[in-house]
Amino acid sequence: MLKHRGSHCGTYFGLSIVVMVSMTFAWVTPSAAAHSSFDRNTQQAAAEPGPTPFVVRTRVQVHTPAQWRDLERLGVVVLESGDDWALVLADDVQLESLARWRFNPDQTNTLDSLMQGDAMLVDNIKAMSTQLVSRASLRAAMLKLDARQRINLIEAANVDGDNDGLTDTQEGYLVYRPGQSR
Repeated sequence: MLKHRGSHCGTYFGLSIVVMVSMTFAWVTPSAAAHSSFDRNTQQAAAEPGPTPFVVRTRVQVHTPAQWRDLERLGVVVLESGDDWALVLADDVQLESLARWRFNPDQTNTLDSLMQGDAMLVDNIKAMSTQLVSRASLRAAMLKLDARQRINLIEAANVDGDNDGLTDTQEGYLVYRPGQSR
């Protein structure tokens, strides 16, 4: 009888090890696969022709060093940052990646909507808005912004025509109608 108990303990111990190892690798493997597909999808979208790309300025939450590295790999332009946030300039594909990767984009404004109410911004950013030929050339122009242009983008006010806390850009994506219940 004593021998029988020992074999059960060994079996349970062995199964416990197998379960723990499989749970660890099951969690890590999809994450690694997702990161590689993240890079492939972003690079592929930058090279593919498609709808006219657009630029947004958005605030994202960044809580870990890994997220800061992901932001860098994504190629967004960090205009300003704090301990757990960043104000970034991103194109439409990068914005989609930011949302998918749970950076929680907020206070999102298209470059066009920011320029509508700010003549100084129009003068300083006009060259970049004419670069909408391809996503690759747009990203290159975003990276070449000088300090004055970056400051103007940081200081540009959010565009919220109905003062409900969502920018007009966010409302356009959410197909939000003020006063309409969900």
